[in-house]
Amino acid sequence: LVLGAITVVAVALMMKAGELKPRTGWIRLGVLAFMLLLVCTAQFHLSPAIEHERATIPNFESIPSGVPAKARFDSLHRWSVRLAGATLLAGAGLLALSAATSKSSDGA
Repeated sequence: LVLGAITVVAVALMMKAGELKPRTGWIRLGVLAFMLLLVCTAQFHLSPAIEHERATIPNFESIPSGVPAKARFDSLHRWSVRLAGATLLAGAGLLALSAATSKSSDGA
């Protein structure tokens, strides 16, 4: 989360300094904000709910998946994995955008 916030500030500073085209800079900021939203949702909403479900199920480790008592935990865990995957894909897309629009240091 801290590195995400630092990255947002860095992109904003690059935009202000003219190192990024406005359109590309806003796209980068939007993707970063989306990624931060996904991470915050997973961290502050899903993780506590997952931990609560795990704590309320006696002998959690011995219960197989698919058992009704574990259904809510399984559902929350699937959402957590989906959010992590979406964050990863957004980051890969941002990396590809950055590579495609970066300025060459040798002026070429």
